[in-house]
Amino acid sequence: KKPNILYLRILGSLTYVLIPKLRRKGKLADKANKEILIGFNSSNNFLVYVPSQNRVINS
Repeated sequence: KKPNILYLRILGSLTYVLIPKLRRKGKLADKANKEILIGFNSSNNFLVYVPSQNRVINS
């Protein structure tokens, strides 16, 4: 069976990470944050750099 490559994206590209409804600050608040894709985890997760917090998260 061939590996699935549909989830792959270009490293360094702009990425939007969804904000959960419970963390949003009202009905008209942003639904996603702009972040930078820096890599992939072994479990098909994305490693994303958050410039506003100066840290890397799994998404």
